[in-house]
Amino acid sequence: MKPLQLHIIGLTKTFNNLSKGKYLQYFVPGILVAFIFWHVFVILGTAESSVSFLNDIPLIGSILEYVLGGAFGIIKFIVTQLFIFFVLTLLSPFNTLLSEKVAFDLTGIKHKFDFERLLSDIVRMIFIVTIAIILQLFFFLVYFVISSILGLGIFDEAVYFIISSFFYGFAFFDYSLERDQIGVIGSLKYAFSNILLVSLTGAFFLILYKIGSFFVGSLSFSFLSIFPNIGIIVAPVLTTILATYVYILNKQETNDRTKK
Repeated sequence: MKPLQLHIIGLTKTFNNLSKGKYLQYFVPGILVAFIFWHVFVILGTAESSVSFLNDIPLIGSILEYVLGGAFGIIKFIVTQLFIFFVLTLLSPFNTLLSEKVAFDLTGIKHKFDFERLLSDIVRMIFIVTIAIILQLFFFLVYFVISSILGLGIFDEAVYFIISSFFYGFAFFDYSLERDQIGVIGSLKYAFSNILLVSLTGAFFLILYKIGSFFVGSLSFSFLSIFPNIGIIVAPVLTTILATYVYILNKQETNDRTKK
């Protein structure tokens, strides 16, 4: 079965189960973390607004405001990345439990979960995400150099999205790979052997995240603006469910082909 077909089946199963009220409790941890980071962004926004008076300073006012505006932009970017890092690492035990619940519902196979494994999952996911970030930055750098030399700037945004999709997808597939006791190196081999499969899942995560960011941003002057980024709340849960379905269905199909 082709990767796109697997994702269509996976998405159908995901939303069918959610419509029945299944797995909804797994959204709670993300909501709590999101509100914490939302308060951080409120503080940053207040601080950024408080320096607007600098523009009234003769000669250097506009320069100071520009520099500080850039600094706040960098800080917000770092906080956003930390937010995603927290969701993918510190919340990994919840995502692991979710993935195992989905796998159990699909296969009937129960996996043991204890405190030792809880710590192991956090350490492993921190390691996985760190490797993914380093590799992602490396590929970004390689493409940046090539793009600068060949003048491929028109493709930059699309290429960066594709690269990011692959590594985010890799992180979400790792819950299932870890459950099958596949090591970090083995997980990387799986990801690079199933680039399209993994990238489609990662693209689903990024699209949800970006839609959530746009939605909240467009409501900046409404009552609903009190809510944190909707995308980063729902995206990890939905992507974990989707990645689990896609992984298991792909595994079952591969095993069936091997037996023939």
